[in-house]
Amino acid sequence: KWRKKTIKGSWVLKAAPRIFKALDTKRSGSIVLEDFTAALRTVGLNDKSGLRFASLVFDIMDYDKSNSIEKKEWVVFCLVSLELMAVRKKISKFFDFVDLDGNEFIDFEELDAALDYLGEQPLTEADRDTLLSVLTVEEEEEGIDIIELINYVTLAKIKAMVEEYLEQHAQSIRSVEFDGAADPS
Repeated sequence: KWRKKTIKGSWVLKAAPRIFKALDTKRSGSIVLEDFTAALRTVGLNDKSGLRFASLVFDIMDYDKSNSIEKKEWVVFCLVSLELMAVRKKISKFFDFVDLDGNEFIDFEELDAALDYLGEQPLTEADRDTLLSVLTVEEEEEGIDIIELINYVTLAKIKAMVEEYLEQHAQSIRSVEFDGAADPS
């Protein structure tokens, strides 16, 4: 859940507009994916997997589906990012627990064993098919790559967090001023 303390008076509300201005190199009032990934490359994020993940996050953050992120979307992105590291750490810890043989891949037997441990039913064939349809699993791999699975679960959590934030703060988001004076709590 979003805590008022996380948002109210947050340094993010002051920093986000300055960062947005730096990323909006064309001064168009929005950031397009190409500018976003170029900025990431500038600071050293060059690996294909990381840039693909960043592109997926960008798509989620573009909640008005304009193919760009406007200032209000950027502020929500920055606020979600505050919570994201803790979420990602918990997800990573869980998948380390699930990866019984420590090979950095998770197979369905390991997932089912973890679900059984938690008192849950094993994955159905349909669940397995759905999971395989959203993840890239190469034939030579020993299972599902933990990093890719963590990214997928993280994206789902980001999407849920954005939707929750927008639902809780819809009115205040519409009225946010980006000079650091207004607070969307």
